[in-house]
Amino acid sequence: MTKSTQKDNIAAICELRLIYPFSESLSNLISLSNVWGIRLIQTSSKAPMAKISIPSKVFKNMFGEYPKDQKVYQKDNLKHIFTKLTVTNIKVKND
Repeated sequence: MTKSTQKDNIAAICELRLIYPFSESLSNLISLSNVWGIRLIQTSSKAPMAKISIPSKVFKNMFGEYPKDQKVYQKDNLKHIFTKLTVTNIKVKND
């Protein structure tokens, strides 16, 4: 398995800080997850946090690099959904 193939076979577990109103941010996050293949792990329309799993290829397309554990990411074109995204864990996907 090549190094890039290994990186493509991981998923980043991330915590997001949603923006207010949380229900609207969550709705936008659900739409984004349907398009990009992001898995929602924990969400609430009444709390500012959500937990998601992002395939590393998708993460690289969104943020320009492969995910790094415990790194905080922010993206201007996604600021209508969240103010920051923190990678809390990186897992090897089981296909």
